[in-house]
Amino acid sequence: MNHCVCILHSSHTEVFSTISIFENNSVIKFSDVKQSSDFAYREGTLEIKNNNESDNTVSLSIRVILSFPSNQTSGEIVLNTSHVLDTFKPSLAILVGTCSGYKDNETPISRGDIIVAQSAFNYQTGINTNDGLQFTLNDCIQANKSLLSALKLTDHSKSDWINYPSIEVSTTYKREWLLRAFFEYQDHKDNLAKSVWLREQSFDIKKTPARNTVVQEMFGNNQYDNEKNVLVKDGLLEEDENGIPNISDKGFEKIEVLLNRYGNYPYNLFKEIKPNIHFGQFGCGSALEQQYEVKDKKRISFAFKQCREKSNGIIAIDRDTHSFYLTASNHKGISFISIKSVLDYADGDTNQNNNYIDYCNQVSSSFALHTIKSHSFENIDIKRSKYSSTLFYNQNTWI
Repeated sequence: MNHCVCILHSSHTEVFSTISIFENNSVIKFSDVKQSSDFAYREGTLEIKNNNESDNTVSLSIRVILSFPSNQTSGEIVLNTSHVLDTFKPSLAILVGTCSGYKDNETPISRGDIIVAQSAFNYQTGINTNDGLQFTLNDCIQANKSLLSALKLTDHSKSDWINYPSIEVSTTYKREWLLRAFFEYQDHKDNLAKSVWLREQSFDIKKTPARNTVVQEMFGNNQYDNEKNVLVKDGLLEEDENGIPNISDKGFEKIEVLLNRYGNYPYNLFKEIKPNIHFGQFGCGSALEQQYEVKDKKRISFAFKQCREKSNGIIAIDRDTHSFYLTASNHKGISFISIKSVLDYADGDTNQNNNYIDYCNQVSSSFALHTIKSHSFENIDIKRSKYSSTLFYNQNTWI
């Protein structure tokens, strides 16, 4: 096993998403946490099988390191990146996590989308003048060009990476789903077989909702009664003299309104999202964003506004891509890339939706796994060999 990949995280929480994605969608098992001097990590061996369907043998075994700051706080990735790369000497280094995206980009950016950082600059550095700190783009660091070109040329639609994330549906979704089931039983009471929704959800129309296997699988042992009671309390369901629930007029009207508005209801948001891939420049700063400008009742990141004034190519901001690129670029022979998923919008929606955090971390890790699977490690080894040979030749020529 000659190949090693380091995946860097800014916190331990992000690592759980990466472990879940990798172990559920590839052949790998990760170790317990191991401790180095200033960073912690978990490791495993990723087995990549041959593309030939008739050949089920392993073509590559890759050591995968998942590193994170040992103090488990955000924003400390800069302090240990160099030590991680020095320790494991990977062929490939990937920074994962989330960022704030530019919603009104020429190609619209949505929550959950992937943004691959073509380059990054630090918006907190500049030149002190009589007019204050003047920012420049001289400190702009480029991504690894060969890896970036390969990612742009790859047909990502041939991979099912967008299906890797798996987020458990919310309690609200389950409750609305149950109400929809009672709606369908009432709306098609003369002929339940006509309900397309019940068929799509795999209901056994010979049984009541409560006795359906699909309902039991959705709610488990006790949650069905809890959610049914909430719907009864809210007046959306009503029980007859035998305690059997049916949808009330209020509940029926509610579902009708929602179906007219959305066409289908409820829908699993995270199954509906189809992340797009964008390539662009990042603006980066180590401080947490706390300054905003309010415009049309939207909070616009002050840092992002500053970045856009310097370069209209900036489509995202985060805290660590620039530092990661700066450090990785000083380690010859390593391909490196920052892959972030859009958690919120820097240009008018800076309130982070906690429901998206785990999903976005999973999307970022999913694309990282896809990147590893499609990466040409052989070329990296050749490049390293050429670099070493050139270095040896130059040293002997100099002598």
